[in-house]
Amino acid sequence: MMESGNNDLSDKKNGDFSEKKNGEGQRRSGSKRRAVLEFLKRSGQKLQITWRNVRETYSKEKTIRAVTVNAPAGTIIGRVEKDICSFKGIPYALPPIEDRRFAVPEPAEPLVNFPALNFGPVCPQANPGALQSEDALTLNIWTPSATFRPVEPHIRRRLTSGDALEIVLRGGKDSAAGEDDAVGEDAAAGEDAAAGEGSAVGEKNVDKESAGAKGLTGGKGSAGVKAPKPVLLFVHGGSFMASASSRRIIWGELLARRLDIVVVTFNYRLGVFGFLDFSFLDERFKSNCGLRDAALASRWVYENIAAFGGDPERITLMGESAGGALVAALLAMPQTRSYFSRAVLASSVVNAFITPAEGQKIAQEYLDYREISTAEELLALPALEIGATVRDFSIVNKRGVTAFKPIVDGELLTETPLTAFREGRVEPLPLWLTVTRDELSILNVPVLSYQWGVDDIMNVGTEREGAEVSDELRANYLDYYGEETADMHYISDAFIRLAPAWLARTAESRMPVWFARFDWSSRLQDIAGLGAFHSSELYFFFGQIENGFGSLLYRGKKDRAAAKELIALVQADLRKFMYTGTLPWDPCRGDDITAKCYDFPIRYEQAIPLSLMELWEKTEYYKHSFDVYHYEREQLP
Repeated sequence: MMESGNNDLSDKKNGDFSEKKNGEGQRRSGSKRRAVLEFLKRSGQKLQITWRNVRETYSKEKTIRAVTVNAPAGTIIGRVEKDICSFKGIPYALPPIEDRRFAVPEPAEPLVNFPALNFGPVCPQANPGALQSEDALTLNIWTPSATFRPVEPHIRRRLTSGDALEIVLRGGKDSAAGEDDAVGEDAAAGEDAAAGEGSAVGEKNVDKESAGAKGLTGGKGSAGVKAPKPVLLFVHGGSFMASASSRRIIWGELLARRLDIVVVTFNYRLGVFGFLDFSFLDERFKSNCGLRDAALASRWVYENIAAFGGDPERITLMGESAGGALVAALLAMPQTRSYFSRAVLASSVVNAFITPAEGQKIAQEYLDYREISTAEELLALPALEIGATVRDFSIVNKRGVTAFKPIVDGELLTETPLTAFREGRVEPLPLWLTVTRDELSILNVPVLSYQWGVDDIMNVGTEREGAEVSDELRANYLDYYGEETADMHYISDAFIRLAPAWLARTAESRMPVWFARFDWSSRLQDIAGLGAFHSSELYFFFGQIENGFGSLLYRGKKDRAAAKELIALVQADLRKFMYTGTLPWDPCRGDDITAKCYDFPIRYEQAIPLSLMELWEKTEYYKHSFDVYHYEREQLP
């Protein structure tokens, strides 16, 4: 998220955009909205939708059906989940502990019969419901296609309610999955049952090419056909300080099954561990540890994915929000660009980068916040304690969601991704950029607005812009959107939507770039005042609406049917993009950033009004998005 704009636009109480309306209908609407938001909050807490202890998911299952893959990284044991094989919690790096806590990640040791049966822990963060550990650099793979062998007869894996794993020594026919039944049967309760319930969502609506994937099953001793599949490598978001690859919304079993692709997600270091630069303390500290993790994970996938049935020459790199910024950085880095053949950036903050001076300034603020000053004191802090204080630190230092960002350090990252694309230093590849209609409508929820630090961020942005530019922007947003939604669209553009649009305009002359906007929202989303909010597009890419929070948002019969139809459309487009590198509408051309708007009916229109984009290009914020040294050079706050 970037600083910009005028705080008047983010404060309905003091701004010029809206007046209090005290009519009876308005009061009823507000009361209904609060009731819906409270319902969603209570339901989410009850379900523990984001951070269920993964061990509990399988605590009641019988002995699993397992397969083994021999990869360059070692021998890895996965589980069969219907017609999909999953491999979870695979370490791609050595544990970043002790002196490695803030160091360049090192490749993991060779694996020997590694049981990749459950998600690994998440990087420490301010989320008390998560199973957390510094040893969190793991990745997950879902694949419909690879030649695997059954697990050796003397090795069986059983999950118990109290322990993660126990090795059961057995002999005979009962001890391992046979060649004929390595695929295609229910492997377990818990996750597998949940996945199976939603597995048919939208299948009837997917195009013939996608529907044909159902028949691609292999013969004896195979977990699918041998032909390599396109790979989706997904980078999760979370403002560089939260979330994980194990979030239910991005589980990959449905995508792998419907699109006939291999899906990979991974963890990387977050917050203090991943995006603060303490290199001024001593040589044990490096900048951009989280970005370095993403680079190493990408290399692991490129070198090993063929063993899992994936095609290393057809890897689509996809990221959402902060994950999209990391995608842009990986594309701009010569050492990683060659790993990818296509890219999808969803609601991506592709201008969320800072200078080394700013990065070290924030790192010093954290030391002051913890009342420490030495490298040894920092290394001695308990990892979970560091994670637990991240959100409070971001509020105290008044940076909110901008407290942690990748650094243009001159070593790993030599320039901003926007500049790299503009100057033609990114090797061309097909790009698909997406945003949502109501990105930051989630700030209608007061606690989120406070945690994000929106007012403080916008205040800083206001100081950087002249009064004339700010007033002109205010007037134009009022004219275009009206009083009710002008401030929301202003903040959504400033934080999210403008940067992808600028990327499209700078890249379209050198590579094919498509744009899309997710406009449809359920009745519950509309009542809650959320609309098509930030990250909601992930429900349509991954199709996870049968469980967790998606089952609440799309609970009505009509909304559920509409969501399934839209999932089928989005996934058909994603499959076409991954298989062919094209999409079935016109790519961007110059100022024409026509977006496919996923709604009922589908329509095509300018992603952001051109007149507003032209106004933004007069701002200091626009200059900083391409040149991170602009604020320092101009001595702006």
